[in-house]
Amino acid sequence: MELKEIKRRLVKAEADVAYWKLQLFKTEKEIEKHLASKKGEVKLIDIKRLIDVLHDCDISSRSRERVPYVYGRNVYCHIARKYTTASYDAIGTIINRNHATVINSVKTFENDYNNDYEFIKFADEILKQLPKIKTQKNE
Repeated sequence: MELKEIKRRLVKAEADVAYWKLQLFKTEKEIEKHLASKKGEVKLIDIKRLIDVLHDCDISSRSRERVPYVYGRNVYCHIARKYTTASYDAIGTIINRNHATVINSVKTFENDYNNDYEFIKFADEILKQLPKIKTQKNE
């Protein structure tokens, strides 16, 4: 290999290194920005604990009892979608359900909240407690 070819490859390699350093820098800045936007965000496990404690149950159980289990899961899924950036899959993992169940729960929440008086009372009791979680996380 000639000296000119070696120099050409060296220059190209240095340019590649500079490019990837810039890409790494951009990625680090994006991650920092993303993490900064997450400060004070409600955590999924905190939402679940709130519902579990308020209604003395475990919404991640396999029970099909409407009150408090099914209603609790529906409220949990609604709050998680509205107040967090978590994916359907992540939301479902906390309550041992899959993403399709979470999608259905969110839709069911909207329907029940508009039509079912018992559900409205149940959901409002939990929703009134939500600001307490948010302020605890911001302190």
